[in-house]
Amino acid sequence: MISRIESISGVQTQKYNKIKFKQKDNLSFEARRNEDRHFSQLGKALIEAEKNKPDIINEVSKDTSRNLREEFVNNLYFHLRVPKNKSEDLFWDFLQIDSRSYHNLKHCENMLINKDRYLDIDIFKLHNEPLFNLAIFTHDRYPSVKDSIEYAVNILLESTSKKIKSKSNQDILKRLIKATDHEYDLSNPTREEKLISDLDLYILASNKKEYKAYQNAIRKEYKDIKPIKFYTARLKILENFLKKSSIFKLPFFKENYENLARNNILNEIKDIKIKLTKL
Repeated sequence: MISRIESISGVQTQKYNKIKFKQKDNLSFEARRNEDRHFSQLGKALIEAEKNKPDIINEVSKDTSRNLREEFVNNLYFHLRVPKNKSEDLFWDFLQIDSRSYHNLKHCENMLINKDRYLDIDIFKLHNEPLFNLAIFTHDRYPSVKDSIEYAVNILLESTSKKIKSKSNQDILKRLIKATDHEYDLSNPTREEKLISDLDLYILASNKKEYKAYQNAIRKEYKDIKPIKFYTARLKILENFLKKSSIFKLPFFKENYENLARNNILNEIKDIKIKLTKL
């Protein structure tokens, strides 16, 4: 079936059978080439549609104000079988992240919105979307990835289903959250791990105004750190991104957002170096 993005852009790519997601990323070489061609064409179609038909794109992604409470609770209660009262309690605990300037509810909301937009043009489905959503909600619960993983696993263990809280699901959840720790790359990442990493970094490819707001929010979030220490650490993080062969991991994100992200990072590095000379 041709996606909505393909339809509105007038670009139709060769149809490929949907690939059922498996935890082991074992596509053949030919399948990978087909996937790359598919995403390349879809990426160009998406950019062209956004440029020429913004009203239609807005209709596609009009769900920009989500009821996160309902989404969070339903994800736990209906899909992961966490008791309703416990799910509600966990939401109020989850709300604590909203005191932050960037790693807050809006960040989670943006990841969920972009996940849905991406899956609308995807050729495979998430193996376990409720588990993936739980990882989005919890990956920044604490500044420490280790603490966030422990928090997320404890939520999973609240499930009344032995199958859902199985060791295998715990391991999947741990790796999904680890994938958002961009200081290190996971070995042999699955497609879901690549996707959550790309969704987390999508802000790096935003327009100048949004990127500037992101910079300011990050500085505000770490306002207790002295400027010279903050900017030195930030500079190292950004330079490490540029050392990677690719910031993004999935073909669609590489095709459309890699250069934008690198340009934004280069500009921020210039700004930081100027600030450091004045400190």
